[in-house]
Amino acid sequence: MGAGMLSGNVFVSGPHLGLFASGFVSGNPSQPFPAQQKRIVGGRTAPEGLFPWQVLLSVKDVSRVPVGRWFGSGALLSPTWVLTAAHVLSSPRRDPSIVPVAPEHVRATVGLTNVRNSLPSTSRQAEHLILHPHFDPRNYDNDIALVRLQQEVVLGDLVRPVCLPAPPLPAQAHAPTPGALGVVAGWGISAADPLGQRTDL
Repeated sequence: MGAGMLSGNVFVSGPHLGLFASGFVSGNPSQPFPAQQKRIVGGRTAPEGLFPWQVLLSVKDVSRVPVGRWFGSGALLSPTWVLTAAHVLSSPRRDPSIVPVAPEHVRATVGLTNVRNSLPSTSRQAEHLILHPHFDPRNYDNDIALVRLQQEVVLGDLVRPVCLPAPPLPAQAHAPTPGALGVVAGWGISAADPLGQRTDL
């Protein structure tokens, strides 16, 4: 998940890990994931419903002149919570200080696969931002944050929370096994040449 210029494709780096959340419908895709791809740049366009937990965060920083605007990705954890990177919610500074943007300047859009066609997506205003207290913008250590939305999003085929792993048993390791593959999705560039940008998930 990261901030940057608004463009993008789905970025696939491996098969679905089969992780599930409990308590409500988990973000199971409506179709199988495509074959493995080893690079994030040059991803594939995702059809609707493949990443129903994907959130587009639109951020406006009014503390800067001129006003700064950027976009970032997040993952829907529940109808009111989004997981993202702390740098998405931080005002860029020349020094390592952390200045979060105001929650009223963050909007979350769910159900979106193409940023130029917002139908049938839904947007919600952020109510509260929680950045990791030890986030370090110099090396991106602890680059994690939460966004609480003012209003719940309605869950359905195109909007579902991300699959979370079940708590490990006492004898199990807490991390994925070495060599395990995962899937990365977001808006980014479709080619190493920035002119190859796209607006699809």
